[in-house]
Amino acid sequence: MPQTSDPPPPPPLPSGINPAAPVEATKDPPAVINISGDECGWAWEYPELQKGCYLNRVCQYTPPKQCQYYSVPSILQVGPTCGLTALSMLLNGHPSAAEILEDAIAQEYTINGEMFSAQYLYELTRKHLDGHGPGACQLHEGRLCCSKVKELLQAGGCLLVPVTKMATEEEQLSQVILPVKEPLDLIRLSLDEKVYVKMRNERELRGRLHAFDQHLNMVLGDAEETVTTVEIDEETYEEVYKTTKRTIPMLFVRGDGVILVSPPMRTGHRAHWALIVGYLVDAHDKFYVLARHGKTRNLAVWSLDDLSESNANLREFAQPKGYPDLEFIQPPGGLAGSLGLKKRAILINGLPQQILHVR
Repeated sequence: MPQTSDPPPPPPLPSGINPAAPVEATKDPPAVINISGDECGWAWEYPELQKGCYLNRVCQYTPPKQCQYYSVPSILQVGPTCGLTALSMLLNGHPSAAEILEDAIAQEYTINGEMFSAQYLYELTRKHLDGHGPGACQLHEGRLCCSKVKELLQAGGCLLVPVTKMATEEEQLSQVILPVKEPLDLIRLSLDEKVYVKMRNERELRGRLHAFDQHLNMVLGDAEETVTTVEIDEETYEEVYKTTKRTIPMLFVRGDGVILVSPPMRTGHRAHWALIVGYLVDAHDKFYVLARHGKTRNLAVWSLDDLSESNANLREFAQPKGYPDLEFIQPPGGLAGSLGLKKRAILINGLPQQILHVR
């Protein structure tokens, strides 16, 4: 049976909660999936943990040496509010992300819920953590794969951390059901992403991949076509290269003209906040973190090395997918600046919630 530490009495609800605010705190239990055989059977008493380890292929047949986490209910984000949603999850939904958004707008930290500054979210965390028990927070600068972060998690702390693009629940399930077994699977994983396609006759295409088939016939949206031609200068007889470009809203590409397809580079253009609620150490002493984020109800399981690399890879801003016309606030210096997201996280300890000691 789970061993839990005794938390202090829960804090009173803050005043000013608007019951008519948009409902965003979806706290339904995660969708049930059929886990075959004995995979992750050691976690059968913790269904969300078992599902998370199964989806991420962690400790499939051997139990971890250590594992503990806060059982924080999931909240799905509404709009580009991943950071505010992660903070609301930390505070058990009180205040809601919508209420934190009102405060963030008043502080001129955001326009539509975006949070591209770790400093801004740290200020909001420090303000709203007040009144939720003895919790305290600090802004961490540097790589996450370090003894300081490991010791914080082992002592029952949490992290708010920006990382690169997250997988939705549907994407996680599709990767379990349809793993990468052949080259076309890599193209499948690039659906709805920007790809580079090199064609015959010095023609290049860049666009969002909407559809493809086994013959590499493709449909690209917002495509940019570049055609390079070579002409001979009549006086010098030297080759002169000329390029012409045009933009095409929707383009059908015949597969028999395709030479190369390059999936998108994962360079940290799209930032997403997550709440790290626990950790796991596997039989080979590899350190993992357990996370909640607003894209899925699933409990995510990531290696700390990968999390650290993802956080350190946040260099540039790109318009969030799904919000092409919205305006967003970026801090001075951008994502990689001193007020940005690169190598930044918010460390929190002293939380009143119950912590589950699994191993």
